[in-house]
Amino acid sequence: MDVVELDDVDLIDQNSNHINQDGKINFGKGWKSLNFTLEFEKIIEKQNLIEKSSNINKSGSKSSSSSSINTGLPIVVSSVLLKKKQSYFEKFKKLLILESIAEKSNFEKKLISTPLEKLQRNGLTLLNLSSTYCNKTMSDEYIIRFYIDANNSIDQFNQKNISSKSTTTKTIDVDCPILKVFQNNEYSKILLGDLVLISRENPLTDTEVYEATLVSFQKSEFLLSIKSTTLTEKSIRTLFSNSGSKWRIDVGNNKISMERMMLALIKVSSADLIYHTKLYDILLSQCKMGKTMNDSAMESYHTIKSFPIDYSQWKLNSTQRDIIEKCAQRRLSLVVGPPGTGKTYTAIHLIRLLVHLHRFSKTENVGHGNGQHFKILVTAYTNVGVDNIMEPLIQSGIRVLRIGVPSKIRSELEEHTLEYILEKRMARILSQHQKQKKTTHTPTALFNYQQKERQEIDSILQEYDVICTTCISSGREILSQQIFPIVLIDEASQATEPSLLIPLLKSSQQLIMFGDHNQLPPTVVSLEASKQGLSTSLFERLIIQDKVEALQLTNQYRMHSAISKFSSDEFYNGTIINAVDDQYRLPPKHYYPIQFIDLPNSKDQITHQSYYNSMEIQTVCDIVRDLTSSSSSSNRISPKRIGIISPYGAQSQKLNESLSDIKMFCSTVDSYQGREKDIIILSTVRSNSSHSIGFLSDWRRLNVSLTRAKSSLIIVGNSQTLSTDKHWLNLLKYLKLNNYYFINTIQPNNNTTTTTTTEHAVKNTKEKSKKRDINFIYKYEEVENYSAKEVILKKSKKNK
Repeated sequence: MDVVELDDVDLIDQNSNHINQDGKINFGKGWKSLNFTLEFEKIIEKQNLIEKSSNINKSGSKSSSSSSINTGLPIVVSSVLLKKKQSYFEKFKKLLILESIAEKSNFEKKLISTPLEKLQRNGLTLLNLSSTYCNKTMSDEYIIRFYIDANNSIDQFNQKNISSKSTTTKTIDVDCPILKVFQNNEYSKILLGDLVLISRENPLTDTEVYEATLVSFQKSEFLLSIKSTTLTEKSIRTLFSNSGSKWRIDVGNNKISMERMMLALIKVSSADLIYHTKLYDILLSQCKMGKTMNDSAMESYHTIKSFPIDYSQWKLNSTQRDIIEKCAQRRLSLVVGPPGTGKTYTAIHLIRLLVHLHRFSKTENVGHGNGQHFKILVTAYTNVGVDNIMEPLIQSGIRVLRIGVPSKIRSELEEHTLEYILEKRMARILSQHQKQKKTTHTPTALFNYQQKERQEIDSILQEYDVICTTCISSGREILSQQIFPIVLIDEASQATEPSLLIPLLKSSQQLIMFGDHNQLPPTVVSLEASKQGLSTSLFERLIIQDKVEALQLTNQYRMHSAISKFSSDEFYNGTIINAVDDQYRLPPKHYYPIQFIDLPNSKDQITHQSYYNSMEIQTVCDIVRDLTSSSSSSNRISPKRIGIISPYGAQSQKLNESLSDIKMFCSTVDSYQGREKDIIILSTVRSNSSHSIGFLSDWRRLNVSLTRAKSSLIIVGNSQTLSTDKHWLNLLKYLKLNNYYFINTIQPNNNTTTTTTTEHAVKNTKEKSKKRDINFIYKYEEVENYSAKEVILKKSKKNK
């Protein structure tokens, strides 16, 4: 029987009925029957069917399509290419399996370690649900309705006054927590199309557990779709009839992303790779004889023959203008956008130029003869990233269509989504059918309606110049037959290589990627998969390993020069130019553009596998209240201008609780990449005698942390702990030499903390912290010749 170790003693009571003598949890038959890991055989079978259909469309037979590769390349090159394709496939197949297993393990640990009350409170678990069977769909899926009735004990919904004696089943108009958007959610938010688990008591230990997909919801009820190959419609109907037995629903582990990445990976190993992308040589590092990877990347895709009439009026600096003109002509472009340099802004203007160049182009001009309207596929790693590109494009008059889950798309963009447009059109079609006294209730009419819907989708897609979606959503079936000669990917350095294959393998001939490999890399759960390369993006691999020359934006418009200087010198070789005058980035009164408040007596603590620091929480709260509650209205700062970030989720959550009265929200550093505020307060958390700083040692996370503020960055931490890392040590040196470093004086007064940040206060506390200050300066004197670790050892020996 599969088992997992339990580290938390408190959990044994919670799961006491399922704990064996060794303190391990016994997984039930239902849990072990679920296929959380990738089912490669089924995915390969599905892809083979797609490839077969595609080959027939292209050449009339499978064999003729396959042979086109052999006749188009010398045998020796084909042999090398085949080996590289297989090697590429095997490498990333292994990494995706490792990641899939790690995600399942992580999901198990969360279910085990998180108290049931917290799961309910965060909207991740619902108990005591009733169910009724609805119907079977044409795709052999069973639709089940789950709801809350008046007979249930529903304290989870704060409905305490409902009579338990009522015998009439009725739905209650309550806001269902599992359907809400929770900013502090530890799991993925449940949205339309997401996976959930259905069980009686506990999905980990029950005999029967079912996977389902959320297809619809209202306030107190929702519809789930179950696809079962082992249960008949009769048994499903009996199982989910309202017989008095209640159900539990848990947010599941989404497999869609993994499956789409695997489907894309299978395309790489297929004989049709040359149809999926003309950039296969770059993807597989297969250079033409006598050429480097950089030569291949810089090959001309086409020449700019004309510019938009108002092109000279576009508000671009010389670097941005040069970059978009080069990108428009090269078959591969990598654009590095350091913080505040207008990466997305540049991408938007590049898209405008590309649309101008191709708006009236026929497909034969770009190597396609299938009659499809020319389209550009624009993707980003996140939905926010996609929306940030799309909105300005709409304002500039570009015909843009947004594809994705409606609930994840900015509400202002709703009328530009495929779902919205399709719904309006199908409503008109249905109305016309009704006027003609035709019905859609018969099987034939239903089939015709669905066929018409597919035709409308194809028609809509042909009407737009730019299709915007996330990398993963570009793998939706509705885009499977669409051709995109040009693919532009924003946030490319945040996405794993397999996820970028999805938009790339859509008959691409030109690829433009925007990113910054000096900021946070892709998020990977499996440590082993990360070590073996899954956390290295395609963007970074091409720059670092294959030596493809990147185009870098240099003018930053976000930060005060005192904030940007360290990041520029430490991470970008001093190449960043300040393009905004400091007079437009003045810090609040009594504060500096950047300051470090040292808390030598603070201590980090751990909870739920995350760290927090109570003294830092109090200090941050005092700073926030000082900024937002000044007696002078001219000095008072609106909470909307302040951002609070911390590397740790536990610290963020506790800060949110402490500042709930002024409605301020603290985010993790990782979730704040790409965002900015006038004032940023950074709580570093780690403070301990062992000088352990965990993932604060990732210099890319430090870079993101330091570059979110526009006018003032306030860092709270323990310099002794942080200075064990060389980049933090260099930062502290910079702050000290520029008089931005302050010793914090803690003066208990009715449970408040007084934070002194002026030079006068520093002088008053200098004697109290003299020894500490001397040690700190000593580190700076030695940093030029010693590593951080060597400095600490040297200082320790000297003190002895």
